[in-house]
Amino acid sequence: DMHVVCINPSLFTAEPEIQSLLESKVVIHACEVETSLLLHKHPDLVRKELIEDCVPEVSNDYMDYRPIFQYSTNGVWGSPSFATAEKGEKILQVMIDKSVALAEEAFRKGF
Repeated sequence: DMHVVCINPSLFTAEPEIQSLLESKVVIHACEVETSLLLHKHPDLVRKELIEDCVPEVSNDYMDYRPIFQYSTNGVWGSPSFATAEKGEKILQVMIDKSVALAEEAFRKGF
């Protein structure tokens, strides 16, 4: 037998510990959170010279109807210019701590 707990870490972006780190409240795609995480874990993959903010004038619900490029010319939905490796390290730790707590709770309650 095997038990699996599926945790979506993107749910944690609303956590106060993460929100207090952010300069932008728009965290959808290639945003301050995702770019900070990459700057922390894989800075070699971030092309800093191409970082450009884009906050479309519609809600992210519109991504359910059309591709992101209908609303964002560069595929960004947020403000990656505010990203730092230091934020990424702190954000990742919150996500890890919250994920572990949720998994422990799930196993404690049983399946």
